[in-house]
Amino acid sequence: MGRPARRPATRQQSTAGAQNDAALESGFGEKGYLDEIWHRESSTPTHLATACTGRHNPLMNANIPALGAEVPRRGNWITDGLSALAFRLSGWRFAGTFPNVPKMVVIVAPHTSNWDFFIGLMAMFGMGMRGTFLGKHTLFRWPIGIVMRWLGGVPVIRSSSHNVVDQTVAYFRTRERMVLALSPEGTRKKLPAWKTGFYYVAKGAGVPIVPVSFDFPQRLITVYAPVMPTDDKDADFRLLESHFEARMAKHPSQY
Repeated sequence: MGRPARRPATRQQSTAGAQNDAALESGFGEKGYLDEIWHRESSTPTHLATACTGRHNPLMNANIPALGAEVPRRGNWITDGLSALAFRLSGWRFAGTFPNVPKMVVIVAPHTSNWDFFIGLMAMFGMGMRGTFLGKHTLFRWPIGIVMRWLGGVPVIRSSSHNVVDQTVAYFRTRERMVLALSPEGTRKKLPAWKTGFYYVAKGAGVPIVPVSFDFPQRLITVYAPVMPTDDKDADFRLLESHFEARMAKHPSQY
């Protein structure tokens, strides 16, 4: 029995086929889908989640906020994608967005566990944000110092003859873009009040303070509205502290 005669393609089918062929040749679209993934500029990396679309995007439910063009970036589509996937699988999620400014001080609280650091790193890499944190200078000795600097650490000398606030303000002024992340408590132990160093760093550098809470029971990272330091420190502290509660902490009794 001979093969049935092939039905001639309709004009609509022929047009669709030509469009599909053209799309494949140009890299899946006018701008080139493959080119966008493999050849994006290193200075402004694009989050993997924005390169994938629709139901084929494995990270579409990661709830990771997009960063503005002014926020310092790091990583590539591989590190962004893996970190975002790890963040989603961990069950943590985001609420709020970071301001589109090149410099800011991010205060993270409550800080009662070493887990805060690792969750913060996972979120930072997932967003593709280049964050900076301060560390005692002895932690930056070889070989661990290589890793600390790669993660975003900056060594500071904590002694009476070297003021950490002044060091940090001076470092801010040498950078075009910088996101400094730190704990306002400065320790995992329970304190009667926050330390004030972060506030004077932000005021001295002329940058906003962005409060970020880690809510362990809800596995929720919330980014609140930025606060620009004023001449009324007490009022500023009341506003900043209002975002945080002991129940959010990994160990509530320590906050």
